[in-house]
Parts: sequence; structure tokens; C-alpha cells
Amino acid sequence: MLRLLRFLNLSHSHGLAKTPDFSGLPNLERLILKDCTRLVEVHESIGELERLVFLNLRDCQNLRNLPNNIYKLKSLEKLILSGCSKLVLPMELGKLESLTEFHADKIAVNQLVSTNGELKSLRSFFWSWLSKRRKRPEFNFSLDSLSHTLVKLSLAKCNLSNAAIPIDLSSLSLLQYLNLSENPICSLPESIKGLCMLEDLWLASCTS
Repeated sequence: MLRLLRFLNLSHSHGLAKTPDFSGLPNLERLILKDCTRLVEVHESIGELERLVFLNLRDCQNLRNLPNNIYKLKSLEKLILSGCSKLVLPMELGKLESLTEFHADKIAVNQLVSTNGELKSLRSFFWSWLSKRRKRPEFNFSLDSLSHTLVKLSLAKCNLSNAAIPIDLSSLSLLQYLNLSENPICSLPESIKGLCMLEDLWLASCTS
């Protein structure tokens, strides 16, 4: 009935616990589920949305999991998960080959699931993801999988310190915007100075 629909906004649907089946929306390009505070399940058919370029799940506070087949969203360019305080991120996010913007603010206390089912801390995850060399081979989401596309990265309030920023960020050659606000960073990491395309850097309220 809605096969031509390209934009769906269900934001602030506070009674929504599960998303609808998306299999009847093959042309959907933008999906916004912001502030759906009771949302606990995203239908697995989201992986069939081949034209989806924008997905916003900001402040879905009770969402714990995303479908594992989310990696099939080969056209996805912008993913917003900020404020999803209970979300366990699937490691398959590293396969989103068109992703240029990733927002994961305020999820520092979360856990992530590696391919063998083990739970890892978010800090350990970002150490691996933001390193040019993969230090934990069981992870399949590393910076290497995003370096050729990532333009905007926001990691505000993720409890990242200077030690968590890798020495070499040269593989982020296209990065133009980096938000590290409200992290325990006491000085500008030397590695950031090598980002020749960087136009906007946010370190507001960073404390030692």
C-alpha cells in the first residue's frame, strides 16, 4: 500500500514498543524514530531497506538490540544512536560501507557483542574501532572498515581519555567533523593534528 514511501517519521511515539514490518516499504530512504521511549524492538525487515540513507534512533532509551542484519544497509550514510543508553551494538555495524556520519553520544556505559557472543565494554570497542591496527581480532568493526567513507564522527560523553585516542589517525583521511565533547581529555591529542581534512573539532567541557 505504501511502496512509494520515501520518508517515515515516527518520532515521539511514546507508546510504540515495536516498529512495523518494513518489507512493504522498498523505497524508504529516511527513517526517524527519535524519542520513542518505549521502543524495545526494531523489526528485522529493516535489513531489506536497500535505499535507506538515514536512520535516527536518538533517545530510544529502552532499545537494547538492533537486528544483526542491519549490516545489509549498504546505502546507509547517517546513523544516529545517541542517547540509546541500554543499546547493545552489533559488531556488524562495521560492514556499513557507505556510512559517513556516526553519532554514538552518551552510550559510554553500554556493552557490545563480539562475533563469539562475548560482551565487551564500549571503551574497549572504541579503542579497537579508532585504531588503525585491529588489536582485538574477534571484533569485526574496526576503523579500517570505515576509513574510506567516514566524514563526521560524534563520540561526546563516551568517557574517552587521551589514552583512548590512537597515536595514528591517518586512515581517517576524509574526516571533516569530530566531536569529543565532555570526555576526560586534558589536551589536544597529537594524532588529531594529522587529520588534514578536519574542519570542525569539538572538545568543549573536556576535563582532566
